Amino acid sequence: MNSSLRVSFVGAGNVAGHMAMAMLRKGLTISNIISLKRQNSVHLADMVGAHSIDHLDDITKNTDIIIVAVKDDSIADIAAKLKTELIVAHTSGTVELPILNSVGKNTGVFYPLQTFSGDTPISFREVPILIEGSNTQTTDILTELAEMISDKVLLHSSEERKRIHLSAVFACNFTNHLLAIAQDLLTCNECSFDLLHPLIKETMRKALAENPHDSQTGPARRGDTDVIDNHRFMLNRHPMYLEIYNLITQSIQETKYDG
Repeated sequence: MNSSLRVSFVGAGNVAGHMAMAMLRKGLTISNIISLKRQNSVHLADMVGAHSIDHLDDITKNTDIIIVAVKDDSIADIAAKLKTELIVAHTSGTVELPILNSVGKNTGVFYPLQTFSGDTPISFREVPILIEGSNTQTTDILTELAEMISDKVLLHSSEERKRIHLSAVFACNFTNHLLAIAQDLLTCNECSFDLLHPLIKETMRKALAENPHDSQTGPARRGDTDVIDNHRFMLNRHPMYLEIYNLITQSIQETKYDG
C-alpha cells in the first residue's frame, strides 16, 4: 500500500490515539480528527500533525479512509450524519457492519483486539486486527492498511467478531475484575497486592504456554470441600464476592477434565 494514504478519525480516545500513532509511524498521513470533546481532538491532532475539526462534514476533506473510533452507542448517530463514497470503518467488536449502510457503499470494520489505556505503550504489530468490508475492494484496502501496522490481520464476519469479543471480555475484563476482588480482599486484611504478583505472572504464563483447561488448579479442581467451605465462611461479609466464588467454583467442578 502507498504510504501516502490519508486517514481521518472520528473520535480521539484511547483507540483512536494508539491507532493514529501506529499509522503515523508507518508513514501514513493523519488528516483530520474530530471529537465531542474538542480538547481531545486538539491534543491528538497536535500529536499526529492532523487538523482538529469542529464539523463532521469536514471529516471527508483531504482523506481516503475515515475510522470511526467512538463508543458503540454513538456509531449509529455518526452514521446517520455522514454521507460519503470514501471508505468508512468503525472499530467496534460488537456492532455489526450494516449499521454503516446509510453512509455509503464503501464501509467496513477495523477492530483491534486489544485493551487500550491512556499513554500506556502498545506494540501494535502484536495486536490482532479483525477486518470486514461491504465489498471486495473495501475489504482489500482495509486489510492492506491493517497489515501496515499489525502482523496478525484476520477476516471475520460481524457474527464471528461478536463471539470473539465475548471471549475477550472473559479473558480481559472479567479476569481484571477478579484481580480487583483479590486486591480488595487483601486490603481488608492489610496485605499488599504485591504478594500475588508472582502467582499471577505464573498463572498467565501457564495459560498462554499450555491449554488453560489443562492448567486449572485449586480447591474446586481438586474437590477439596473443606477448603471451599472455609472460603465461603470468610466471604459471608462480602455477599457479592461469595456469589461470584460459588458460580466459578460450580463451573470448575462441572467441567470435565482429563486425568
